[in-house]
Amino acid sequence: DILTELEEKEVFPDNEDTLISKLQSKIIKLVRILKKKNETSIQEQENIKSLVSDISHQLKTPIANLIMYSGFLKDKSLSMEKHDEYIEIIRMSVDRLNFLSENMIKNFTIRRRPDSFKHS
Repeated sequence: DILTELEEKEVFPDNEDTLISKLQSKIIKLVRILKKKNETSIQEQENIKSLVSDISHQLKTPIANLIMYSGFLKDKSLSMEKHDEYIEIIRMSVDRLNFLSENMIKNFTIRRRPDSFKHS
């Protein structure tokens, strides 16, 4: 990445009141700002990867339960007790998916809100 290769090297004396020295000072400040923004962006990308991985992991179990227990319900010889038990497991899995999706929406809404104020 070109930003990481930029150096904050002073070529001209910074204690001089010349246009070149002032320009150099501004460029060094800009390089620092760009590096910081780049670091922040990289950290945000890592956070998003982690969040997506976590969400994926949390979704797998309830989805697997829905598939498995809905398959069990197809069994014609299933007792009413087992039928009700499987329906309850399916309901709990749906509740879990609902909870996860609501939290995802809240998370993304909260994460996006500060950005909307920055652009105003």
